[in-house]
Amino acid sequence: YRNSTAIRLIMKKITEYHKLNPRNCDFFVSYAVTTHDRSQKLLSRVYKGYKFLSISLNMIPRPEYIGLKGKIYSRESLANYYHIYNKLKINKMYVPERHYETIKELLANIENEITLLTDTREPETENTEIFHFSIEQIKSSIVSINSFGNDWLVCLTKKILSLISGEIETILINVNTLKPLPENFDNTMKNMNIFFTGLSLYSIDKLDLTYSFTIKEIDFNSIKLENPVAKKILSTVEEDYKSVGRK
Repeated sequence: YRNSTAIRLIMKKITEYHKLNPRNCDFFVSYAVTTHDRSQKLLSRVYKGYKFLSISLNMIPRPEYIGLKGKIYSRESLANYYHIYNKLKINKMYVPERHYETIKELLANIENEITLLTDTREPETENTEIFHFSIEQIKSSIVSINSFGNDWLVCLTKKILSLISGEIETILINVNTLKPLPENFDNTMKNMNIFFTGLSLYSIDKLDLTYSFTIKEIDFNSIKLENPVAKKILSTVEEDYKSVGRK
């Protein structure tokens, strides 16, 4: 529909649906492709506008786009946008000090003020609460760390190895922000080739940190973003990617 008048009708109907919100949803989410940034720009025009929160690196197999030519890479990254109707019911979040300013910008982007704390604390329990679900068709998984135990690093490493041995190529790791993170958490993740890529909204009272791990090469030049904070996150990921020896 990209080069036809149909896109105007589609946008009109989508905008009407968001304005009416017949199911009284707290928010909508849209996963925009990054081969081009036009779809991202269109999302910002829907009713009161979708707002960027995170990037999912190498999340899906690269589609074949009609009318777009060039080198075809195996995986497509997604820019995750949210259309939120009400203020989030979150008072505070524990975040890595290194990403404090970026997270502050993301929250400002969705017009929410949440107290950000950078305190760290070693886990008080032995066992980590972690679960995952996989989408085999796209060879991707989402892992959630709900609470940290002393075994969090071993537990996460085993989970990742188990998933990639089962032909999973990309893993998103969402991290609970309601309690302090372990000391050096973000640096440990980076050294494991797991990179901070934004925030993930589960509900109006649950907003997680999001990290991305991928076994495939990331083609940074093919990722087109329109949001300034998204570009900042991608730039940080690229620096980290190169600093740990990835190319």
